[in-house]
Amino acid sequence: MQPLGRTAWWEVNPQACVLHLGPAQSPATDAVDLGSGVQMGLIADGLPYAGRAARIDFARDAGFDLATARRWLATHLRTRDRQRAVFLQVPYRMRQPLADVVGPLLFPESCLGRLLELPMVPETPFEFVAVPALRRAEWPREGAGLEQDLSAGRLGDRLPSDLRGQLPRKGVVNYLEAQALIQRLERWAHAPNELPANSHSGPSVLVLALSEAQAELLRRLAHRSAALQKRPFPLEIAVPGKARQRECDVLVLSLTRSHAHRCVPFGEDAADLARALTRPRQRLLVFGDPGALVKRTHWQGPLDHLDAAAAHIEGQRVGRLLRHLQAV
Repeated sequence: MQPLGRTAWWEVNPQACVLHLGPAQSPATDAVDLGSGVQMGLIADGLPYAGRAARIDFARDAGFDLATARRWLATHLRTRDRQRAVFLQVPYRMRQPLADVVGPLLFPESCLGRLLELPMVPETPFEFVAVPALRRAEWPREGAGLEQDLSAGRLGDRLPSDLRGQLPRKGVVNYLEAQALIQRLERWAHAPNELPANSHSGPSVLVLALSEAQAELLRRLAHRSAALQKRPFPLEIAVPGKARQRECDVLVLSLTRSHAHRCVPFGEDAADLARALTRPRQRLLVFGDPGALVKRTHWQGPLDHLDAAAAHIEGQRVGRLLRHLQAV
């Protein structure tokens, strides 16, 4: 029987010694009698985490106390609680609507996001902005080719020449995606009531790009925007590596990559995508090329600077993100 969580804890009351098998007191809707005053509480079908064991009750009137309950576990389940570690499975920092999206995307086997009844927020907690926009119900199988390698000699006419001289000599940028992202920030600058109230320290809006060159492009465009110079909310633009141990109310993520014909990784590190998606407390907006996401899920094995193990982890996360987007 699969337990609800990875960390168990005891509750002792006049009726029973209860071993909870998850991080919160989850209601068990079904019970299995294990004999001699021991019952296992299960979560019924149709509920979140259906079929998992939520608790084991040791009845006091059957002679159980905490010591005898521990001995029963050691004898029948071959388990002992060393009380030295816990496994964190509930995203307490995120609002529940956002946790219900991000948790299954990144940690489908371990995240128990729906255990907490946190306040709901009126805004849409997660939004994907396709660049280029989807024009048909069927998703493209190839990237749109919007990205540009700054180390290449010829960059075409997508990137203005006055901006090119202010950017790094190496790296990948996506000018059209950057423009779409800046337009969303400018909309918020004109209508700040669309943003949740900032009641924590740190930036209210954090923009992360999966490329340092793209982050610098966004900084330059934001500096040129008259609307963003007068914005009423704190704003910061960075890469995921600069966001360790950080959080924000709203995260805006630029996936950046949009190669025309080959599969490409989404970040310098396989952990970049997960690190970015776990920064927001209330809202998450992702800008990206839908065709590049589809193309990424078709690749198996090492990819550019990612070895086979790192590429596999990133590919799984991109695949779950794609399935979620196609289902909504």
